[in-house]
Amino acid sequence: MSNPIELTLSPSRTAGWLAGLPSLGLSVVLLGVGSCITPWAFALLPASLLLSWQDFRRCGQLRGANAIVSIRTSDKHLHCKLADGSELLARVSGCSILGAALLALKVQSVDTRSRTTTTILFSFPRLYQGNVPEQAFRRLRVWLVAGPAAISR
Repeated sequence: MSNPIELTLSPSRTAGWLAGLPSLGLSVVLLGVGSCITPWAFALLPASLLLSWQDFRRCGQLRGANAIVSIRTSDKHLHCKLADGSELLARVSGCSILGAALLALKVQSVDTRSRTTTTILFSFPRLYQGNVPEQAFRRLRVWLVAGPAAISR
């Protein structure tokens, strides 16, 4: 039996910018298409900027109903506490991105497939203070790669 890993996320502008980057990229493409090809692309610009702002709030400021504020592991699942106070029993989606200092974690509810949410976890120990504690972040990465049996007391 392994120790449960508990991570409490702290608000971070860097995580917000990383989460909003794809939508900001879409906004830049829409600006280019709107100015060079068709002005109808400008009509989609407010929607892409709104998506970017929502991602910034959810992952960076930890606000909004689906913002994950803490993560706890169990034997096979994650228990994600959301900003609205509810808890989500979830499993890690296959499209999550795992790196040495950055984790883009997409989780799906165990009960239904329709409830998914994404969060950005990072820890740069020597360069920049991340939004999660370094030791717990390291243990979570090992748990995700090797499975729950790899974390022992």
